[in-house]
Amino acid sequence: LHSCIFKICGKQPGKNWARCFIQHCPHLVSAKPHGLDPKRAQNFNRKTIEEYFQLRGEVEEKYNGIPPEHNWNMDEKGNQLGGGRKGSGMKFIFWTENKEHYCLHCDNDNLKLGSILECVNAAGTAMPPCFVMKEGPLADHSDIEGIGLTNINYLTRIAMLPNGSINQVLCKEWFRDTFVPNALACRVNEKPIVLNTNGRACLLLVDGHNSHYTKDFLDYAWDHNIHVLCYPAHSTHVYQGLDVVVFSPLKCSWTEECDHFENSKCLQITKQNFISVYGRAHCKVLTPELICTAFKKMGVWP
Repeated sequence: LHSCIFKICGKQPGKNWARCFIQHCPHLVSAKPHGLDPKRAQNFNRKTIEEYFQLRGEVEEKYNGIPPEHNWNMDEKGNQLGGGRKGSGMKFIFWTENKEHYCLHCDNDNLKLGSILECVNAAGTAMPPCFVMKEGPLADHSDIEGIGLTNINYLTRIAMLPNGSINQVLCKEWFRDTFVPNALACRVNEKPIVLNTNGRACLLLVDGHNSHYTKDFLDYAWDHNIHVLCYPAHSTHVYQGLDVVVFSPLKCSWTEECDHFENSKCLQITKQNFISVYGRAHCKVLTPELICTAFKKMGVWP
């Protein structure tokens, strides 16, 4: 509001101007903003909850029960290369003369985002994450624990896109090259899960991003007896286990790993070391215990 007044009058309003302005405008009110999007609040209601769990129940019944090893949840998150320290609660030491208390980042890459796609199942298994970075050179990451070869022996996918965010083509490639091989490796029945067999079905829970619903994506899922179920709109803050339980401690661990790396190596986080540092946070946080807790809290399993 002050910036608008400055553009109109050419000078900054006084400290009491906003209060006096509101007093003269009864249709205005001063209040703190809510952290929750109104659309999200509206969609968290009894009818939506009942319909969602009814649909889940119908899927379970139709396919004779889906075991926890076949019950998957995927989500994409963005990470600042510098650790996203804002909001972390961390304190710093400043000169008393320094009133701004601003921490200067020495490398511009610190504020750039990298996207990570995480996928877990109700038995506590985490797939290798998929990384989406902005175009540019990257280091070799094939030997990093939890990022290269894992206990189920399928490599992480690392993609380079202009905007550093997942799209329809990449999502299909991730599903084909990472999700399906890992999901089949975790199956509990002896028969392979392919088209026209009696293999037990897999369920993949996703949000409403359009990359999850292309015809190629859904056809490939159907051919492998994998069924894609979408959360109700604007409600991942309630039903999405990764969002509600996993990503908060993962963000804290990521910030700690960034600080440890920068302090011990005297280097900044860049695209060349981002994935290796994130890999340590991934391995620390995505434990079977925490993953199972996420599914339990969401009412999915048990």
